Amino acid sequence: MQPTLTRRSALAAVFTAVLALGALPAALPAAQAAPPPGAWTAAAVPALTAPSSLHGVAAPDPAHAFAVGMEAKETVPVLLRTVNGVWTRDPAPAGIAPKLVDVAAGSASNVWAVGQRALDDRVPARAVHWNGRRWKPVELPLLTPMAVSVDSAGKPWVTGVNVNESDGSAVYRRRGGTWEKSLDLPPGTTLSAIAARSPRDVWAGGLASSSTDPTALYHFDGTAWTRVEWPGTWSRWVMQIAPVSAREAWFYEMPLDPLFSGPALVHWKDGVFTEHKIPAPGSGGLTAQVADPGFLGDITLDGAGGVWLQNNRENAFLHFDGTSWTRVAKPSTSGYLWDLARVPHTRTVWAAGDSGALLRFG
Repeated sequence: MQPTLTRRSALAAVFTAVLALGALPAALPAAQAAPPPGAWTAAAVPALTAPSSLHGVAAPDPAHAFAVGMEAKETVPVLLRTVNGVWTRDPAPAGIAPKLVDVAAGSASNVWAVGQRALDDRVPARAVHWNGRRWKPVELPLLTPMAVSVDSAGKPWVTGVNVNESDGSAVYRRRGGTWEKSLDLPPGTTLSAIAARSPRDVWAGGLASSSTDPTALYHFDGTAWTRVEWPGTWSRWVMQIAPVSAREAWFYEMPLDPLFSGPALVHWKDGVFTEHKIPAPGSGGLTAQVADPGFLGDITLDGAGGVWLQNNRENAFLHFDGTSWTRVAKPSTSGYLWDLARVPHTRTVWAAGDSGALLRFG
């Protein structure tokens, strides 16, 4: 996401160099298991003005999908949706932030996207809502939103930083037609991930102020937020969250240890964290960009108890079935990817990325 945050840039500069070299170690090799049946294919999308990027994708049901992003050097917002199975561009309402960075859908008539301002700080509509007929700009008090999630009651939750990391982070939720601040953190912590499974099961995560501070992972039980204790000496950058139930979730995280041990997939169940090291990259990795919490990858559930992971380090998606890792090839034209989203109650998954790339599995 843009604008780039200073402290994350410093960390990511190191991670970028390591990723580009393919040098992050993995404790476990890729297991020789059968990949899930199916293949990733590229969808036809409307032409966008270069440079362009789709940073968010959401699919509330098999018949509907939405994608958001930006084009023309981050000056024009992009809103896409499927109409009768064909990706179509919607006109963006006037006055919304030009850099749309995430989207979440409660239903085909309840879709929320968030965006960041350009140089003009006067743009108040950093959220936009689809009601099934049109997109409507919505003012959002959070100046630099990073992620949005819609809970089972259809209410959006947004996290990000107030201006930049020196101004603290917050979580807002929509109640009664207005935004209510639900969590307010002091300067130093950068919240960049949000996952609202229900109004009583919401996760928020991000980056703590230093490598020795407690990991920035918080949970809301419907009454209060609690910081979740993460085991280990070093803080973790919680980049992505995929909840399964009130007792189970997956996290894609980066340990902030001095050896830069690399991202890991972590399973949390009944309060117990289990780390699964990611296999060393194969071929065709891409140099990471510091522009979005997804620059080091994203995860989504696969609908069968496993997890899909894309980390832009090779020309393949990684799939973890709970025991074994496998690789599934990407289409050769996919380029850099930012976001993954599963269609509920199916094994179909969408991926969104640079140059308007939209990929589909299943």
